[in-house]
Amino acid sequence: MTPAKTCWTGARKAPAQDRFFIDALDEGLWSKGDCDNWDTCWATGMPAAQVFKSVKPGATINHIPGNNALTVKSMLYQTLSRARGLAPSPAMRDRLSFFPMTYLMPSDYRALQSEAFHNPHKKWIIKPKRLSRGRGISVEEDAGDAPLDSKWLVQDYLSNPHLYDGRKYVLRLYVMIAGVEPLRVYLYQDGFVKLASEPYREGDYDNLYAHLTNPDVNALNEDAAEPVIVHSFETYRIKLQAEGRHPQASFLEVSD
Repeated sequence: MTPAKTCWTGARKAPAQDRFFIDALDEGLWSKGDCDNWDTCWATGMPAAQVFKSVKPGATINHIPGNNALTVKSMLYQTLSRARGLAPSPAMRDRLSFFPMTYLMPSDYRALQSEAFHNPHKKWIIKPKRLSRGRGISVEEDAGDAPLDSKWLVQDYLSNPHLYDGRKYVLRLYVMIAGVEPLRVYLYQDGFVKLASEPYREGDYDNLYAHLTNPDVNALNEDAAEPVIVHSFETYRIKLQAEGRHPQASFLEVSD
């Protein structure tokens, strides 16, 4: 019997990148399609606009057009700022105030320097707008060191973070956007905590192993006995409870 549906894996790339998608399909229900004939598409990287324009009713693809509004640092800031500006009430605006002030170079350079002049105690974290895995990030005490090139942005550096065993950390959560009309979002209940490979010390801003939590950065720390440290949410909740905090309330706030 001929399988009812066809699948296509998008642009040319290493076959290993498609392995999990292919392995998940029932061979009795799916056959191999091509760029002109598919019912589901698994593409590594953003497909061309024409791919989205040609999607037939009922077909699925693992990307959402325009998702760089969430995945590019500068555009994420603009998206969140616009959402906050459209908030219908002060309470909603407060709920959308969880992200740090961001200055997009070069247009916000003067605003950055003004903020630094009036708040000389502030520190600054400088990031490439479009890179990942901690590449190019630095922490600076002087906002005058911010590059003017349009590739960069600058954010307030939170210099008094909550610590985990004396180290900075970040929570990694997984969210699946299953559809946008109507909007369907699923938050996976588990995740993990990524720690910096050296204890946090205010100052010493050249030591990225104490200030950044990216595993790709900390994996290069040859002086650390365990450069990449990952804990479970279960362990994290126990630690918060031991500190007298309320992990359930914290995770509800993250979900919100």
